[in-house]
Amino acid sequence: MLKRSVTQTKQWTWASATNVQEDLLRDGIITHIDFVLEITPSATLAGANQPDGPFRLIDNFTIKGGSHTYFTLPAEQGGRVWHYVMRKLMKHMGHGTAGITAPNLLQEPIVFRFHPGSRPLLPDGSVNFFDLTALIPALEESSLVGTWLTTANNVMDDVVTLTSAVMKATIYMLQGDPDEILAEMIAQGVPLDPTTGKPALLIPASEAEVFPTTATKSDYTEERNLPTGGFLRGIGILAQDATATRPLRASDVLTGIAVKMPKLSTRLVEQDFESLWTDQPSGSYLEADDAAIDGGQHVPNGVAYLPLRDRGISAMGREYGINMEGAGTGDWKIGMTIGTYASGDDVLLWYDKLVRYTGHWLK
Repeated sequence: MLKRSVTQTKQWTWASATNVQEDLLRDGIITHIDFVLEITPSATLAGANQPDGPFRLIDNFTIKGGSHTYFTLPAEQGGRVWHYVMRKLMKHMGHGTAGITAPNLLQEPIVFRFHPGSRPLLPDGSVNFFDLTALIPALEESSLVGTWLTTANNVMDDVVTLTSAVMKATIYMLQGDPDEILAEMIAQGVPLDPTTGKPALLIPASEAEVFPTTATKSDYTEERNLPTGGFLRGIGILAQDATATRPLRASDVLTGIAVKMPKLSTRLVEQDFESLWTDQPSGSYLEADDAAIDGGQHVPNGVAYLPLRDRGISAMGREYGINMEGAGTGDWKIGMTIGTYASGDDVLLWYDKLVRYTGHWLK
């Protein structure tokens, strides 16, 4: 068995507000992908950048093989959710701490990490690139396509536009026969699936939505049905005010979050939204008119990841979150308290969902 990392030669080239597609390598079992977005602005971004500017260049990104979607984002500059959630889960800033200033930097790499497994970090804090707690069985797919839905070139700033951008993918994979892959899963301590007696084979199946708020709501009464049919490991959430080109993360739109079980008349979660805000170190690209050397003292308001992995009650649940395989629509809901409201405000929701592998190669 081999554990490989490959930066593929195919890359995505930015074009304004369109779907840019490229095939992903299908040479093994994919456990991690680093997407590096190299941006070239029309002028320095040291002092002009607006909040979250470079992360807005991704409106959506999907990874789809055959009829199954492994990854998707809420399609309203959803790269912001991707950036902040992965920064929370993987303790990785994803970019440098200084602005783009010629001649030191002519383009800036922004890293967006895709990690399907539940153990993204090793005990020493380094990335667990070959984590088999969840995977993409790429070699079983007839095609595996990454689609980047881009935004317009003025999405970063009032003055500085995007001149060009490319995205590269570095793919981490295991290559071997099924017995070798299963032996590695056992060695990693992947929990046993009680239905098979073998290590659990789960694949990512994220879902997402953009939910417009319509009024102020109290006591978590703004509700959305949670996705069922798998395990829900967590929820990425971003609340924002309505603005034309660059909607801004807001601290006063969404003020409370609940996870409800209506049939049992109980709530698994009910807490202030700000208690979940993603703790962020200082860095550039985070506030209006961020200077190159000030570190960008940043308040990460309006964005959070609600972990549900620790809510599971079985061996698989403790690894993958709430088991909703047998649940029906409406059995689980997310409830929200909306503090302030203006027309056009909305909430971006990313559901970190996993389902059982139903293919044949690894069985």
